[in-house]
This record gives sequence, structure tokens and C-alpha cells, in this order.
Amino acid sequence: MQQSKPVTPQWWPEFISNHCQLLEWQDTLEFLCFTLYYTIAQEPRWPCYQAAELCECAGELIKACRNQSGRLYPLIQPKERGLLESNLRQICQIRHAVAHRLPQTERSMCLKKTLAEATITRLERLIRASASRYHIRSMEWYPVAASREQNCQAVTIELDGPSILSARQMSLGRHTAEATALRASEEGRGQEKHSKKKEKKKEKNQNCQQDERLEQVTEKHEIDRHHNQLEFEDIAIYNRLRRRLEHLQNVLATRARQLEQIQQAKRYEEFALRQLTCISSQGDNDGVSLGFILAVLVVSASLVFYF
Repeated sequence: MQQSKPVTPQWWPEFISNHCQLLEWQDTLEFLCFTLYYTIAQEPRWPCYQAAELCECAGELIKACRNQSGRLYPLIQPKERGLLESNLRQICQIRHAVAHRLPQTERSMCLKKTLAEATITRLERLIRASASRYHIRSMEWYPVAASREQNCQAVTIELDGPSILSARQMSLGRHTAEATALRASEEGRGQEKHSKKKEKKKEKNQNCQQDERLEQVTEKHEIDRHHNQLEFEDIAIYNRLRRRLEHLQNVLATRARQLEQIQQAKRYEEFALRQLTCISSQGDNDGVSLGFILAVLVVSASLVFYF
């Protein structure tokens, strides 16, 4: 088996171009082999041509070429049968080169081109003959997916025309146009839906911003009210403390005056006692002096008892 060799960077453009060409030939051959087998088989072996692997499909056609009781055998001339079988065996080289990504020389690409063109011509001629002989006018084709799911759109291909590949290309063009229109419509709906979602989001953001501003105003009002309340409480406390201080100052002043009067009374008392001592020592019986001293004592006593 031919091994895949690494491709140097300078050969990348040529390798990619050759690989794309091989992919195109493989896709075309798979489609034609699938279509020919569809026209001759009593039951379809594959749900769509994408599920028909080229080597397997070519092998089934080779068996059909040798089956004398089959529907393909009478459509092939005896001298064409060997060439068709040889072409079907050789096209597996294209599948092998694509699967293993083998680099191709210019000579090998020319040989594969000749092989692909000859096989395509023979397959198209057999498809027209089979469709005409067995009254098969059209075939459903699924170009998008490889299964008959509900989301796959079938395309009808006319098999009684001059070229199967041209009919395939026209059907693919119609399908592509319809798919493009559908995609454009979906994109339009998507953009409209996106714009509606954007507007709703914008409106929601505006509502959120309004709610945030309202909450900020409410919070600021509450903070201001709390600050005012604290200021009023501070003023009330200050007034109470100021009144208390004034009261204590008044009490202290009163006590100071009382203390001064008590000291004055004591001085009067001491003065009266000294006079009494002098009078008693001198033996003076003067009534005026004695009365004066008694008055002083009475005043001092009254002051002391008053406080």
C-alpha cells in the first residue's frame, strides 16, 4: 500500500489544489454510481448517495455487470463490459488517494483525470439507458444530509435528460437559492427577534436605572433625615448640659455666698467673745457696751442658724 509522505511547505498549494480535484471526482463518481445502482436495484441499498462509499458502490456495480439475470447486464455491450469493470476497479484509487491524503504527481493526476472522465461518460450513458428501459424518470436527491430525516430537504433530479450532472447542478442551484432565501428570511427574523430582545433589554436597563435612581434618592433622603435627627439630638443634649452647668454654677455661687456669710458671722462671734472677755476682766458694768455685745452675739447666732 502506498504510504503518505510529508508534504513540504512549498508544495502545499499544489497539494491542496490536487486534493480538491480528487474530492470533486470522488463526489461525482459516488453520485453516478449511486444513481445507476438506484435504477437497477429492486431495493435501494443506501438511503442517499452520501452514504454510498465509492469502493463499496463500485463493487456492487461490478457484481451487477456479471449477473446475467440482473437489470444491468442487458444494457452493456459485451466489449464494453470489461472496460466498465476495469474502470470501476480503478476508481478506487481516487478514493484511496483522498482517504490517505496522498500527494500526487502531474502524471498521476493526468491518469486519474482520464480515468474519471471515461468512467463518468460510461456511467451517464448507462443511467440514461436504464432510466429509459425501466421507465424511471426522476430520483430524489438529498444534497444536505446523509439521512432521510424530517429536517432534510429532498431535491428531484430528472434522469431522462441529456446530462445527469447538468440536471444535478440545476437542482443544486435551485436548492441553494431556496436555502439562501430561507436563510435570509431566518436571518431577517433573527435580526428582528434580536432587535426586539435588544429593545426589551434596553427598556429593562432603563427601568433598572430608574429604580436605582429612585432607591438612591430614597436612601439619600433617609440619610439626610437621620443626619437631621442626630443634629436635633445633639442640640437637645447640648442644651440640657448647658442648663445643668448653669444650675451647678448657680449652686456653687450660692454656696460661696453662704460660706462668706458664715465666716462673717464667725468673725462677729469672735469679736463679741473678745469684748465679753475684756468686760469681764475690767469689771465694766456699762450697759450700752454689754447690750452691743449681746446684739452682736444674737446676729451671729441668727446667721449661723439661718444657714
